[in-house]
Amino acid sequence: MLPRCPRSLRKNDEVATARSIDDSQIKPMSGGQMVDVDTVSKRRRLLALLGLFLSGCLDKTGMRQTPPEDATQTGLLKDVPSFPTPVPLPSTFAALSLQSAGITRTAGDKLTLGAIDEALKPCLNRAQYGERRYFSFPGGYAMLTQFERIEKDCKPSVDRWYKGVDPNDFDGTFLTYLRIMFKGNSRRSRFMTFVVTDQDVFTAKEAPKFAEFAALFKNGVLGALPNVLAMRSATPGMRLFVLVYEFELPADAKSEEEGKLVPHADVQIHLLGASLSPPLKLA
Repeated sequence: MLPRCPRSLRKNDEVATARSIDDSQIKPMSGGQMVDVDTVSKRRRLLALLGLFLSGCLDKTGMRQTPPEDATQTGLLKDVPSFPTPVPLPSTFAALSLQSAGITRTAGDKLTLGAIDEALKPCLNRAQYGERRYFSFPGGYAMLTQFERIEKDCKPSVDRWYKGVDPNDFDGTFLTYLRIMFKGNSRRSRFMTFVVTDQDVFTAKEAPKFAEFAALFKNGVLGALPNVLAMRSATPGMRLFVLVYEFELPADAKSEEEGKLVPHADVQIHLLGASLSPPLKLA
């Protein structure tokens, strides 16, 4: 006959059997007190949820929110006008890799949006796109060149930057007279848009009007990429989207505002005509 277990052990065994737990489910606390591990875990979870709620990372439903960005940076970004998304339907467009645009990342070098913009400036300056406007864009930024008149071969017209002079406002100077008499007859115009982003770019279904694009250009940041965007790090998936907006005046048009979007030539022809290729070239 087997020896009988002491009553104290049998009592503990009965308690353990009744609660269906084993020694791995209990944890000794200070003072010799035994506490269920599940109870401790529940307490810790409640405390963690309370901390998240108080910090603003949980809403009232208990759903996790994205941690808030730096308030200063967020406020500054709101001051930068945004480029429309989806982007206005272009005449033609293409996606270029940063490498095909002559922009490379060296080992250990932190590439920023500002560095990308600086790398693009030389070819834009050589092509005489001195006036540029900047916008924020999801995953990067957008840059819009000033309105220019072009010929059918997509090369700049002789009156490329002509702003227009009303003969009724003639001020009597010889220079103004020449501008009125030799302003050219180009009926085509163009806006070049460059979008640097690591996201896909979607286009709207309807063609934009010239007046809408002219107003958009005026709302952009003049001169340089704002610091709040320039300081951002570039991701490996960054691409350069080139969007061309070519407008043509109908035969009976009396002003630039009546220009209509036309799909006249592809991106490469426009880049060659604008003296932007090389260095910008399709991959």
